[in-house]
Amino acid sequence: MTPNEARSAARRRALVARTAKTMSVVDQIWYATRADNLLGTLLGCVLGGLVPLLSYVEAHHDTSTYAPLRWALVGGGLVFSCATVWHWGSKAFESAYKAAGFVLLLEGAMVFSGVTWLGQVALGLLMAVNAIATGVALALQKWRPGRQAGRK
Repeated sequence: MTPNEARSAARRRALVARTAKTMSVVDQIWYATRADNLLGTLLGCVLGGLVPLLSYVEAHHDTSTYAPLRWALVGGGLVFSCATVWHWGSKAFESAYKAAGFVLLLEGAMVFSGVTWLGQVALGLLMAVNAIATGVALALQKWRPGRQAGRK
């Protein structure tokens, strides 16, 4: 095994042990913006960023008469987003209490704020957090054992 192959194998073993939950916020942002993780990051933007957007639109702009169903959809989006935002908050603030407050404030402002710009700022931040965390999780999957062959 050449030195380059050995370094590559060591890198793969180290990445297999990492998950988006174990990486710091800065590490996740750095990892998501690397050129070789572009596809995972783009998919993360779609999959992770779409959920807060749908929740915001349902909470503020859906005028259908199915109010209970509408709030069930919003609740589903909040459940999806809360875990990711809490993990980010706990890493950033190094406190479970601050992370819980961060989640309640951001998610609550996005859904319940009557101040349009405030809800939209919360929406943007929630979209970014969910997009990056999902993108990193998807990009890390390429290093997992048992992934489908076809790309080296």
